[in-house]
Amino acid sequence: MSSVDTRTFFDIMGTAPAAVTVVSTIEVGGTPRGMTVAAVSSVSADPPSLLISVDHRSRTLPDLLHAGRFAVNFLRGDRSDVSRRFASSVEDRFEGVEWRPGSTGMPILHADSLAWAECRVSQRIDAGDHIILIADVVAGSPPPPLTRPLMYFRHHYEAWPGQVEDGRPGPVTPPIAGSSDGAVIDLARVTPAKLDRV
Repeated sequence: MSSVDTRTFFDIMGTAPAAVTVVSTIEVGGTPRGMTVAAVSSVSADPPSLLISVDHRSRTLPDLLHAGRFAVNFLRGDRSDVSRRFASSVEDRFEGVEWRPGSTGMPILHADSLAWAECRVSQRIDAGDHIILIADVVAGSPPPPLTRPLMYFRHHYEAWPGQVEDGRPGPVTPPIAGSSDGAVIDLARVTPAKLDRV
């Protein structure tokens, strides 16, 4: 049986809103490295673990594999510019970005993230043109109340439409045209599954 074409696949997968994260690690010399990742999912509650899916052509992947550790930084709703930077081809993606080492030494984007998880890799799975890293969550910080994460939905960046507290949705605030929220992303260059290809 043949597969669907790539554009159709991306359009199908774009149906589900995805939280936008920056996955960060430290290279051998101590320099921080990072990439934008939307393919993040919880795996287990006992032990707490998650997975990330990384394009095998990613220039950050060798540092991830060598360190065996990383942090998942869940971006705030108004930080699409940070996501674009970490999905770009600039040499130093951390230039001008505030960060501090977490309890495991991994870079935490504290000014741009509403939550983060520090992880230790436990499994590597080769899957097509991606590598799946399953990792135990060894430290982290949950989001404060009434905060809105950055989402990627149908090839657009948007803040989650409404605040949530105790399971009750708040008022919906649509993105303002021309603002960082709701900016159109070039699908040919950046897609949910391949945000770190460049």
